[in-house]
Amino acid sequence: MGDVSSIGGFFSRLRKKRIPEILAGFVGGGWLILEFVHWILIDHYHFPENTLDIAFITLLCALSCTLTWRVFGGAEKRQRKFKIEFVLIPVLILVTAFFDIRLVRQAARLEKPSLGDAGRTPPGNAGLKINPKRVVVAPFENKTGDPSLDLIGSIAADWLTQGISRISVLEVSPQGAPAASGEPDKDKSGSGSGPIDLKALSEETGAGTVITGSYYLSGEDLEFQFQITDVLNSRLLLAMTGIKGKLSSRMETIDVLRRRIMGAMAQLFDSGATAAAGETPPLYDAYQEFLLGVALFGKDYAEAERHFIRANEIDPGFLWPMFWVATGYGNQGEYAKADVIVRRLNQDRERFTPYGRHLLDWFKADVQGRYEDSLRSAQEAVRLAPWSTTIKYLVGDEAIYANRPRVTIDTYLTFSQDEKEDWYRLPTGHWFIGNLARAYHMLGQYDKELEEVREAQKYFRDNLDVKADEVRALAALGKTDEIADAVEESLASASTAGTTGNVMLEAAAELRAHGMKDRSRAYAQKAVQWYGDKAAGDAASEARLNDLAGALYATERWEEARTIFNELCSKKPENPDYLGRLGTLAARLGDRAEAQRISEKLKAFNRPFLFGSPPFFRACVASILGERDQAISLLREAFAQGLRFDVSIHRDLDFEPLWDYAPFKELIKPKT
Repeated sequence: MGDVSSIGGFFSRLRKKRIPEILAGFVGGGWLILEFVHWILIDHYHFPENTLDIAFITLLCALSCTLTWRVFGGAEKRQRKFKIEFVLIPVLILVTAFFDIRLVRQAARLEKPSLGDAGRTPPGNAGLKINPKRVVVAPFENKTGDPSLDLIGSIAADWLTQGISRISVLEVSPQGAPAASGEPDKDKSGSGSGPIDLKALSEETGAGTVITGSYYLSGEDLEFQFQITDVLNSRLLLAMTGIKGKLSSRMETIDVLRRRIMGAMAQLFDSGATAAAGETPPLYDAYQEFLLGVALFGKDYAEAERHFIRANEIDPGFLWPMFWVATGYGNQGEYAKADVIVRRLNQDRERFTPYGRHLLDWFKADVQGRYEDSLRSAQEAVRLAPWSTTIKYLVGDEAIYANRPRVTIDTYLTFSQDEKEDWYRLPTGHWFIGNLARAYHMLGQYDKELEEVREAQKYFRDNLDVKADEVRALAALGKTDEIADAVEESLASASTAGTTGNVMLEAAAELRAHGMKDRSRAYAQKAVQWYGDKAAGDAASEARLNDLAGALYATERWEEARTIFNELCSKKPENPDYLGRLGTLAARLGDRAEAQRISEKLKAFNRPFLFGSPPFFRACVASILGERDQAISLLREAFAQGLRFDVSIHRDLDFEPLWDYAPFKELIKPKT
């Protein structure tokens, strides 16, 4: 009887604490929640399947915590000081969070097509994981009505499989028997095969990407269409029709089909590709030439251009290579050439997707100095192609020019560590870290600037542009000993980009802006010596002479600088930068009349692609002459005409009389 009594007492205590009601509520409510997760989130919105596991574990934790509180805690008063529920409940929550986080990370890996090793094990096929980068090509469906042409479908699939196997980033599954989704449709297919069951084929082969297609006869023409499907995420990646040729030349048509699909696959699985899904994929050999050009872009523009033009010759419908040619011209300051190409591409505007049209608008606005407009267009392109690191880089670039460094930082912080490192391995990888460093500098976040630059430096040990970024941050932080070490390192560097002279001038400019004039002059003088050695001799290049004159200017050796700028201006009188520098030198040497004469002459410059240079130098002259309001007005005009914002504006030597002037500080303050 004692046992019965104790059991009865136990159940009585459970009823008193409402444990049966809690269990019933959790069973019923939990079942409804799990059904909702499966029906709405997984089936309808295609959430990862382990979302159900996450929901179940979380519900189990909630039930365990509730029972623990009801059994050990609640409203009852206890004499003991140790309360077990205060330990058990946090432990249960932490354990649940651990498993949930692991499941979320697993789901994230499965969602990313770029992670080739991610996948799920197909039912009944233990050990074989579905891999997004494993591809299977199903035999093409014969819809000609002629059974004698059945073999074409298998030949096309085999030819495609062989071609795709040449793409190094992809793994190709051997052809298996097509899994039909129903009874054969003999009325529509001479082969008697029905539509392919994509899921079954994927599970049979472990391929996360399936290529299917069909072919028709129109008179003597054989026409193919194809679809590329991401089975893991139930998503159509690309569909294309209209690949046709004469039936008598069927192998030539199949080869065009192969080259087109190979180009599509290479493009879809290249995370930095410019083109977006939905555009006509290029022929594969054209895309290969395009990628060779991209690899050389920023390192050898002439050779990159040769590959881009070759890609366009192979496939005239592939327009992106010429867009890159135009971008290369822009980067080299040949804006007129760039503008001609963009105008020509714009005539074919309807052949681009909305994504492509946004990029055309971006470049058109950029070469006209309308950086707010170019930023908006680049942001719209990213919205349509959020995977493209190339376009996200452009957003950050334009945001700097538009004086919106916070946008640059926010955009670049969306890059994963792998994406950042992929950028750093490119010939132009230092452009990314340079933009990020400048953005932090413009916001006065010098510690963060230095941290980012030093994190990236292992990829740029001999890149003196990155070394200059480091020196700029060190100078702003007043770390003069470390600046000296960095300059010494630059002297021993086999530079791949930038110069030791530029590192020294970066130190000089930033030190002066932060009140260390003597140290600034010392580094400027070192730069004069370095550039002087490089410019020695009768055959000194224009660029070397300009660098030397700039270093002399930074050391306040006005007469020597003027001698060189006179020489440069006599050779290129149409260059507003050389004439403008002569104007500032006249002002510094006390020749007010000459400075004003040059300023008026600059006012007459009126041609495209000057990007605000004439009013900028007129602002410099006005600043030196003490005409502060006039200087601000002219600087506003320069920005309106396309002058780019950058870190150089706040510390420009000619604006030193304005550094503490409230309207100047307000003008250059970063926008929100």
